[in-house]
Amino acid sequence: MQQEQSAEEEAAAAAQLAEEAAFAVAAMQAKQALRIDTVRIGPAQRSAVINGRDVAEGQMLGDWRVAAIDEGAVTLSWKGREFRLTQDEGRFAAMKQGRILRPAGGPP
Repeated sequence: MQQEQSAEEEAAAAAQLAEEAAFAVAAMQAKQALRIDTVRIGPAQRSAVINGRDVAEGQMLGDWRVAAIDEGAVTLSWKGREFRLTQDEGRFAAMKQGRILRPAGGPP
């Protein structure tokens, strides 16, 4: 009886660990692929432009739900877990991928 319970607990722990690893990979990929272009905070609605797509709180962006939009950041949710993407992170990832041109004479 105890061995069965122990095996079930181990299986549950392994499943949770696998789910956490899947989220970590998905969040890392999203941070590399997504770029916040604009954040708009109004009295009635918050919205953002991410990779050229207009989104509001509660909308889906691929597999991610836009959980919150704050000044300079968007919180994305996937399977009950959340991570925060900031404009700086997205801009840095885009620069690494060559999607943002630097002004002539500006910093590298």
